[in-house]
Amino acid sequence: MDNQFNQHHYHRSRSWFTRKRTGIIIVVLLLLISGGAAGVAYHYYQVQPAPKPAKTIPVKKHTNTIALAKPLHLTQTKAHQAIVIDAQTGQVLGEKNANQQVGIASESKILTAYAVLKAIKAKKITWDTKVPITKKSDWSHKDPNVYAHLDVHEGEKLPVRTLFNAMYTLSANDAAFALADFMKPKDMTQQQALTKWAQELNLNGSKWFNAAGQLNRNAGDYEVKHQKWDAENTASVAQVAKMTYQNLQISPELHQDYHDLEFVYHPTPEQSKSLETELSRFQKGIKSHLNNPLNLSFKNYKTGSSPKYGGGISAFMQAPDGHQFIVVVDGAGPYISRAPRFQESVNALNEVLAQKQPISFKKGQEVKNLKTIDEPHAHSTQIEKKSVYWNDK
Repeated sequence: MDNQFNQHHYHRSRSWFTRKRTGIIIVVLLLLISGGAAGVAYHYYQVQPAPKPAKTIPVKKHTNTIALAKPLHLTQTKAHQAIVIDAQTGQVLGEKNANQQVGIASESKILTAYAVLKAIKAKKITWDTKVPITKKSDWSHKDPNVYAHLDVHEGEKLPVRTLFNAMYTLSANDAAFALADFMKPKDMTQQQALTKWAQELNLNGSKWFNAAGQLNRNAGDYEVKHQKWDAENTASVAQVAKMTYQNLQISPELHQDYHDLEFVYHPTPEQSKSLETELSRFQKGIKSHLNNPLNLSFKNYKTGSSPKYGGGISAFMQAPDGHQFIVVVDGAGPYISRAPRFQESVNALNEVLAQKQPISFKKGQEVKNLKTIDEPHAHSTQIEKKSVYWNDK
């Protein structure tokens, strides 16, 4: 009996020890698994460090020629069309469906800006020249929540500078109409003048109906009668980038005027009125929500929203190291949603900066395979003055 008890006790002890050991192993395994999972979760959710911008590499004196890589095919932006160019040289750095013709809506105002800047440079007008508000360009009766405009009326006159800034900072439709009418040749319609200005910039294949970029049916007295009701201005993002680039070439200080959060204007000498700018709305509702690890800044921009093609923007952007870029995206989210176009601009420029390296060239050196917004086909050029071009890292 004692032997049976000892055997029973032995088996119970062994069984208990086996269970205990098994339990310990299971606990250890669970700890290892959970620790590994926690490690994976931590690695996944931790804030990723911002990529470091590449330093500019000087080309050695004895190096005469550098062959540049092709523009990057952009894959990190959800925008349907996108392009990134260097704002100083016009070098195309990245692109996605860049030559597709799409509705550009209020980005059309960039073409009217070109006509104004060209006339100022030629000293045909000045920033103080007074522009009349005509019966056609008086949109004071329109709903300001639907159609952006100033509270100005037929017969009032405002300086070119006031209307130009309103066109950019408020996207004021009446300002664009009034300026385009004032700048066009007298024997031309507004549509004909827009087409003429587009031809000067070789914007082949683009279509123009009115200066504000409104759908034909919404253009009021500027509706082109023989065209469809849903006709709209179309251009590619490459062409919008070219307009923006040319405007900056004519007026390099252009980006400096758009830092105010409130637009103040004077319809008459006795009146003073103010409106919130697009920049104010960006600062209050969008900027803090952007995923912007490189802290890229928007120095100036012109937005556009087409019901058919979605949100668009032509942005003059700057990296913290001082390099400046023109970024144009279209088809960036629904046309009523403002945030995606800013985020996709950041995404496109981030991708370029992650893969392209700035190179400083000296006078007399040569660059091969250079593609610029003015020269869409790769070409060679001899550097006439110290310049920075970009190559793959």
